[in-house]
Amino acid sequence: MNEKQETLRDFILAGLNTPTVRGRANGSVKEVRYIFNNMIAKYSSSLDVWSISSKARIAMKDNGVDLTKPYPRNQFSNKPWMCEHPVPATVVLDRLLELRLEERNSVEVTKILDLVGPPCVLLKDEDKELRNMGLKESMPVDWEWGPNVHARYDKAKIEVSTEPFRVEGGRVRR
Repeated sequence: MNEKQETLRDFILAGLNTPTVRGRANGSVKEVRYIFNNMIAKYSSSLDVWSISSKARIAMKDNGVDLTKPYPRNQFSNKPWMCEHPVPATVVLDRLLELRLEERNSVEVTKILDLVGPPCVLLKDEDKELRNMGLKESMPVDWEWGPNVHARYDKAKIEVSTEPFRVEGGRVRR
């Protein structure tokens, strides 16, 4: 866990353990869910090695991207590819909100945040397929919380490359 992840985990944990914030995150205030979702997404986005779909890897090579070098996080806007999270942040948040009081600690929260792994670079057409299948902000109905974080991609026939995708720099721009 890097320093940025540790800080985000601590913010998430503090929010989960603050009754008014936790209550509002359960649905009464959309902005609270939005803030939690952003912290969850930034937690995994701060990793330096991501996943990438096989088609996105080919498209990036075809567009002259040198995949032997880290790709700048701020270079995702106006491209045919994008950063996407294998398990949507809203699904992760719902899982975190299910934690009982005695489970709301840094060890348990870290386990959940780390299980979902790094973001994945997809083509925008692949992302559109997830949306068309009703999987943009949810996991397949038969999915159970666990290590198969690419279940949405499997359903949509999106092949994830086994080669790592290295990133660097500041925040992701979409």
